[in-house]
Amino acid sequence: PWEPGELFVMTTTGGYVMVNATVNDHAVRFVLDTGSEGSALTQEMTTRLGLGVTGWPSGELPATDVVHLGVSEPFDLGIWGLRRRSMFEVLHFPGAGFDGLLGWPLIKRNVFRIAGSKVSILRAVPSEASSWLKIRVRSDGRLVLDVSGESTEMGGVLVDTGARKQLVLSKDEWRRWIAADPTRPKTLMAYYGPSAGIVVRQVAWADRIHIGPLTLTDVLVTEADAPESNYRATLGLGAFERLELIVNERDGVAHARPVAAPASSSPRHNRAGVVFVPADLKTKEVKAVVLHGGPAWSAGIRDGDVLLRVNGDHVPDWRVPRPDDHIPWTERAAGTKLTFTLRRGEREFDSSVVLRDLVGPGAPRLPLPRE
Repeated sequence: PWEPGELFVMTTTGGYVMVNATVNDHAVRFVLDTGSEGSALTQEMTTRLGLGVTGWPSGELPATDVVHLGVSEPFDLGIWGLRRRSMFEVLHFPGAGFDGLLGWPLIKRNVFRIAGSKVSILRAVPSEASSWLKIRVRSDGRLVLDVSGESTEMGGVLVDTGARKQLVLSKDEWRRWIAADPTRPKTLMAYYGPSAGIVVRQVAWADRIHIGPLTLTDVLVTEADAPESNYRATLGLGAFERLELIVNERDGVAHARPVAAPASSSPRHNRAGVVFVPADLKTKEVKAVVLHGGPAWSAGIRDGDVLLRVNGDHVPDWRVPRPDDHIPWTERAAGTKLTFTLRRGEREFDSSVVLRDLVGPGAPRLPLPRE
């Protein structure tokens, strides 16, 4: 249901904020991406609509990699009751469950509220926000909060509604935070990024964490893919389960307040403490990366073990997109028993792993690896 003062409401589907729009009067679905400096259409959508693209590269396109193809010919964009003439970048984006991205420069002149799984466009900043934390919005191609205050250190926090993660720390910030408490509850995640490639990252639990004047509680924290010279952290869409934000870019101000409701006792996460990743984008074979002290480690799985089957079923090709409601084996409920069939060298063996909560309120701390 809409609340008083809301002009338009967008909710999450498959982990993204979806915007219904039209291109040349054809219905399309865009991802609202405040972390992007530009807007884009997928190659599939330009082909379906018959839009021309300048700069189209020759040769066969990769099956999994995201490739910039060029710029579309001008088209009529209909969004939020308005129409405008536009030209978007065109991306080869295999397996995308959407038709394009709406970047921050195109949408920033609105007043936005980001809270939980909902993003709203407001008529004006509500009076209640006057008592919230006030933060300057940095003039940038992306939505950036300036949390430096009087400090001379880098103080940008990127707000990225196109990312599903909760809190992502810069590499330096992550190293400092982990070094202060190396036994924090942790698990692993793996993903593919267009610039970073195949990435494996630790994910740690924070009961409370401060980024300048911002305080988040009961949040999952991970490390950035690459160094960012001006950013301390990124707030992904998941962070707004714990923080409410109203952004008025025209006045250069954002208002923030923490979410008072308690966090989920068991956030969705990898409960096995192992990920299986390919050596490169062309390889179907996947090998283990194991969290020391996690369930998979305790069951005898080690880095480099090749995954053959899970509960007797052959492993599907990781390059084939999964539906939005797909739940990976390792994210099933605590207490679930999984039998991994693996190969180490020439030897094939089974390993039984019982899933347990690795992060969340009251999650156990991990032992430090022995030297």
